[in-house]
Amino acid sequence: MRRFARGEYLGLHLTIGLVISIAALWLFGGITEDVIHHDPLTQFDFTLLAWFHGHATSTGLRIFMAVSWLGSPAVLTALGLVVAVVLLGRRHMLLLCGWCDLQGLMRPGSRTIKHLQGFFTDNNATGNILWCDWDGFHTD
Repeated sequence: MRRFARGEYLGLHLTIGLVISIAALWLFGGITEDVIHHDPLTQFDFTLLAWFHGHATSTGLRIFMAVSWLGSPAVLTALGLVVAVVLLGRRHMLLLCGWCDLQGLMRPGSRTIKHLQGFFTDNNATGNILWCDWDGFHTD
């Protein structure tokens, strides 16, 4: 019961996160099974698709093309760089290292790692994480 103790907030958050993750996996598995077996869910999907195609307008297509463009690699790369520059400017090194790792910039052998070789203690993932943790805790 220590997990639900008043001072142990992470235990409760992790438990709730685990339950939500398991529920999401179960739901995804159910949808996948429906798609494989062509259950009514996929028939509804085709019906809805036909309805959207029948009611499409040029304005609607332009709007959704613009929305799709917002998810393009160029836009997301620019957004990622803006966030990285802001984190660097505010000297949030631990968050910056985490952000770069999420963006795939901190992988062993990447150009970023080779460029920053002198700042890292080792050219492997463990060394990078330790360096980011150490630097993040001592520069913030």
